[in-house]
Amino acid sequence: MGAAVPDEPECLHAEAVAITTAWAAANGLATAPAALADLSVGSGSAIVYLRVLDEPPLIDLISPLVRDVGFDPELHEALGAITRRMLIGRVYCTDRTIWASCPVLARPFQPEHLMIALSLMTGLADDLDDELADRFGGMRAIGDEAGPHAVPDRDRIGMYL
Repeated sequence: MGAAVPDEPECLHAEAVAITTAWAAANGLATAPAALADLSVGSGSAIVYLRVLDEPPLIDLISPLVRDVGFDPELHEALGAITRRMLIGRVYCTDRTIWASCPVLARPFQPEHLMIALSLMTGLADDLDDELADRFGGMRAIGDEAGPHAVPDRDRIGMYL
């Protein structure tokens, strides 16, 4: 495992952004500053946002998959089934948007954990957005027709750690 990053939030933030930028470049993906988070990584038809939280010390990778979906019990059953198959992370629906989320513990911070989570999230988001939009309607959250969306407030998404 790599060396741990000092406990100061600004060091963690800088290290997480640097690792994500290098990982994305090595995998042929683009990054960009994001108004909604600390950084975004584009992957095919999806985008993954990186948010570094001070308390609890956590790096949250989140991706809006499909927007403008209606309430449907079958949708919630499908999201639960997908989440149960995932080793880490989860998918959920809030405010008519389906999201994927994968938290990475930041103390002690291990760069390898962030890179594994980035790999998981970029692949998952790019695969699931089309599948879920086809199955349940709505629109891919990122695309030609996509409009602005708000990142869910961390207090409203029920962190499970």
